[in-house]
Amino acid sequence: MTEVVNFNRALFRSYKTRMRCLLFIFAFMYMLPSLAQVPIDIEKYYPKPKISSIEFLIGPSLTGVLGNEKPSSLFGLTLYSPLLEKTIGYSFGIGVSHLLSKRFQIYARLLYERKGFNRGLDSSYFDSDFKLISKGRLWTESSANSYLTLSILPQFLFGNKNAFNIGIGGYAGSLISSKTEYQGIGSTYSYKSDYNFRKYDFGLSFNAGFSYPIKSRLELTIQLTSNFGLYHVSERFVSFGYDKWYNNSYSLLIGIRLLNEAKSLK
Repeated sequence: MTEVVNFNRALFRSYKTRMRCLLFIFAFMYMLPSLAQVPIDIEKYYPKPKISSIEFLIGPSLTGVLGNEKPSSLFGLTLYSPLLEKTIGYSFGIGVSHLLSKRFQIYARLLYERKGFNRGLDSSYFDSDFKLISKGRLWTESSANSYLTLSILPQFLFGNKNAFNIGIGGYAGSLISSKTEYQGIGSTYSYKSDYNFRKYDFGLSFNAGFSYPIKSRLELTIQLTSNFGLYHVSERFVSFGYDKWYNNSYSLLIGIRLLNEAKSLK
């Protein structure tokens, strides 16, 4: 008799458990349409990607050195004037950004850069009225230095959909190769000139840019960058009595930027 009672109790407990489960399922199914109508924006709680964008850049540069040539010298009635001039270079490479907030990001750029400068010597003479008459260029030396440069640029973003950016940071570069071409009266030749220049370079970098959306994850960018070296480029020239020279360049870079997150074009 006791076994029958225990069996009935167990059966009753099992029946109550099944009924509770069924009531819970019916209640959940009844509330499901209401839950589906509640707007839950969980994307804003997602962690930001480490790389917000990546872009590919290329463009021309106006490059030279900051510093002075040796002073002019007078021999008889002939004046010899050393010149230090800028030249045209170029850059290409890749940039990545990490968005810290809606209006601020960290931007890193790795570029292959062709920098350099021109040196020359002009001659002039004084005529009978003591007027200075140019005799022309005696020789020109053009140095082309190739650097691999890494820039870190914290940037502020502003404008409609962050279309504009402005930033200041620093750069560090490593000299890959150097070639110098000499042109004189009746003589032209070129030579490898790595030994004339220091292996490393670093300085300040300023950047201003604009982006134009093409698709939701694709932008056309224009970047204006100026670099000012803080580490003089040649111990060899200094040892021969020249002034300290510092790399200086202005670059116009055109790029295609790929965004990690879609941006509305409206």
